[in-house]
Amino acid sequence: MKLRGLTLTLNDACNYRCAYCYKDRSQKAVLGYRRAREALAFFMPYLTKKFQISFYGGEPLLAFETIRRLTSFLREQEALFGKKARLTITTNGSLLSDEVIDFLGRERFAVTLSFDGLAQDKQRLKGSCEQILGRLPALLRRPRLNLSVNCVFTPETVDDLSGSIRLLLQSGVGRIFFALSVLKAWDRPSLVRLGAQLDIVRRMTLLRYRREGDIPVEYFRDGGSTGIFACAGGRNWLAISAEGKLWGCVFFGDYFYGKEKSRDYRAYCFGSLARFRRNPGPIHARHAPSYSRLSQDNFRSARGPCFLCPELEHCAVCPAVAAFSGSPLGSIPDSICEIQKMRSRQIRKFQEQYA
Repeated sequence: MKLRGLTLTLNDACNYRCAYCYKDRSQKAVLGYRRAREALAFFMPYLTKKFQISFYGGEPLLAFETIRRLTSFLREQEALFGKKARLTITTNGSLLSDEVIDFLGRERFAVTLSFDGLAQDKQRLKGSCEQILGRLPALLRRPRLNLSVNCVFTPETVDDLSGSIRLLLQSGVGRIFFALSVLKAWDRPSLVRLGAQLDIVRRMTLLRYRREGDIPVEYFRDGGSTGIFACAGGRNWLAISAEGKLWGCVFFGDYFYGKEKSRDYRAYCFGSLARFRRNPGPIHARHAPSYSRLSQDNFRSARGPCFLCPELEHCAVCPAVAAFSGSPLGSIPDSICEIQKMRSRQIRKFQEQYA
């Protein structure tokens, strides 16, 4: 077992109630410093020379003191094992005080700010758009803090997509992601509106590249060709849920919450951290193959097996995220399939114009 990283879900609690959140509101677990420290100490020998530790939630900054103490412990472990940790955190930004920003910059965190731009006040927390925009300058002033912003849009807010990207570019953000919520199906009118927004974003990104030589919107940066996508979770990455269960990826713990009696739960859950520590090799070997089957050529949509699709090598759907739509793992809803095809077309257009 050799791991590139661990995700620690420090808590299930959050101070927002986002319209597209996939978490069960009844989740109240807290990982806690002691249990998280024990996990890091146990996994250090299994982590590669350079590894990543990701802090997740809920809202992880509700447990800022735990993050501070765990970071201090990790620095000690780096020296002991001769390894180097890359630290990341995903936060809604509401608790980014000067003290927190100074700490994240000093420790060279990669910060993913979950901020929906013009859609923020509509689907997250009214008044929070102005608050987060007010914190962006402080984040951007820290050269050792690696900032990216991720926006999420739904069929109801998709018309805000291009305006939100423009707002972030004008604010100085140099690395922008956007995602499309799949909790609700995208009907034909919303897909048409999405296509129009993607056209605008493509032209905006191309203009930015011609003027300044960079591609800040990650959607167009990877070239659109990933080979055949395969989930890395469970094989070289593990996630620890707030309740202390081990999964291949943070999304699986949320997807299987409340499904403890299902066969798939037993296939994908590595069990509790305490149980795993007693017999890590055999337990990992028993459950990792379930994740290894999660590759794009093994998925299917209503149109048939994905391996027959000409867009196979340009498509990458996270099976757990797709399953939040109500589909079984490995089954891709029609609207997600259509969105992926739209993405491929936009990237090809961008490449043609980029060249």
